[in-house]
Amino acid sequence: MNDAPAKMRFKAPKSMQPTPNLPLDQVRTEFERWQDEMSTRIHEADGLDLRRAKGVFPFWPLKWSLGSLIRMMIAHERRHVHQAREVRQHPSFPPDVT
Repeated sequence: MNDAPAKMRFKAPKSMQPTPNLPLDQVRTEFERWQDEMSTRIHEADGLDLRRAKGVFPFWPLKWSLGSLIRMMIAHERRHVHQAREVRQHPSFPPDVT
């Protein structure tokens, strides 16, 4: 349900909604920063028992295994990449923006 392509649409909580009309370079920089942060966290989890280590997903205040949380976050990122590709392919998207 969290992966791409989206089978269900969800409205992001207000606290997680992006600022409208940000420059594309700023959006890309922030997305890449987040990818680097996730990569660092995944590398830091190396050697942990991903079934026994627990964490809380920000939107569902339940304890999840760290392995499940990592899988959900990676799936969610694939969803964002898929959404970005759909936006870029939309006829109204400016053709000169890279």
